[in-house]
Amino acid sequence: MVNDEEQRKLLSKTLDSVIRREVSCVADHLKNPKQVYYLAETPVKEKVEYFLRQYNPINAMEVEDLSLVDKHDVLFFVIQGEPTVANLEKAKEFEAKLAKLTGITDEIESSISSLSKDVLGIHVPNSEGVEETTYNKVFLEALETVLGVMQEKIDRSYS
Repeated sequence: MVNDEEQRKLLSKTLDSVIRREVSCVADHLKNPKQVYYLAETPVKEKVEYFLRQYNPINAMEVEDLSLVDKHDVLFFVIQGEPTVANLEKAKEFEAKLAKLTGITDEIESSISSLSKDVLGIHVPNSEGVEETTYNKVFLEALETVLGVMQEKIDRSYS
């Protein structure tokens, strides 16, 4: 019979495996595309830009000129809630060009998630009744951790 401490350790290892697997699915899309584009809205935009600048092999740019996008490109998004109408339209145009969409969101069933190949959801438990500033702070801290794990995964693939 497993005691409580052993059970907690097993649960921790299980969750770590799940998190790493989900992170790996999203990170794998960023490894070898022709071009990485990104969509991110305030307040996550700075974190996403910093994360993407860490990798010389990833020449990431914000989505602007969609005429250059082709099926070998990837759109990486980090969106809290529903995307703006403009960003959703950009994502739809990306999908129409058969390019891959992947990203991170707190709304796994959002309109942009339904267009995506792999989506990593960051759900803040018991978020109803939580102040918006607290919710945003928790989401941003979780995002920073997830991006750090993704950075490790991508670093290992390029070394």
